[in-house]
Amino acid sequence: MRIGIFFSGNFIRHYEIKELQNLLKTKNNFVFFFDKEDEKKKSNFFSIIKNLIFKHKFFSLVILEEKISNILKHKKCYSKKLKLLNKKIKLENIIKNHSIYKNYNFKSNSKKFTPNIKLAKFVKKNCDILIFLGFNKIVDKKMINLVKNGILSFHTADINYYRGRPSAFYEFLNNEKFGGVTLQKIGDKIDSGKIVVLKKADIRKCNSYQETLFKMMSLKKNMLVEAIDKIKRGKKFYETKNKVEINVENNSRKLSVVLRYLIKTIHMKYFD
Repeated sequence: MRIGIFFSGNFIRHYEIKELQNLLKTKNNFVFFFDKEDEKKKSNFFSIIKNLIFKHKFFSLVILEEKISNILKHKKCYSKKLKLLNKKIKLENIIKNHSIYKNYNFKSNSKKFTPNIKLAKFVKKNCDILIFLGFNKIVDKKMINLVKNGILSFHTADINYYRGRPSAFYEFLNNEKFGGVTLQKIGDKIDSGKIVVLKKADIRKCNSYQETLFKMMSLKKNMLVEAIDKIKRGKKFYETKNKVEINVENNSRKLSVVLRYLIKTIHMKYFD
């Protein structure tokens, strides 16, 4: 099978390395697509402050609590563990020993990804399936059915119950027993595609949103290999069980929601 993998820049996050390494061990041909526009973007002090005030709003208090916990070196703090999972690793270090692949550089200039004619033709000619690995953009409907087997993309949640962002936040806030990661075949709506592979973790003893997120992110390892095997064997994918609303980020920025979170976290993290 000819597999096209899209990356945001010439790097991969640490928590997805195993997925890529295990996939590259399979007998498939690969095309790597690098988004050079995303690669150039860098955060500075002023952009961070701007995001905290205007983008994150009251959710900044959630971030601040974890920062303070990290400074205090609290035993239940997950900042360092999450930082390690999110560490950028250069792709050259992963793919240098893999000889059967092609590279394609492109630029995307908006949150919604609409491939130009040249890129679309290349994809259609050289790929049977596409995988978004760290490439987090809303996909234009024209691209969804561009290749035979569609597009696979991860969502850090069980999309039967939770869609949108922030991942793991509402699972913790709503006292869920399990959190998960879904590998979906992208559909017309956000996080509403067919479920290809679903992995779950017990989150009942988690003391914060960050610990919940860490457990859910750590589930990624061999899901892509399982998915490709299912596709080759013609296995059916599952529709989502429940019609749930998308967790819009704006809801998590409300003061009432943030206060609920802080009360629960402070109680469980510092006094339990």
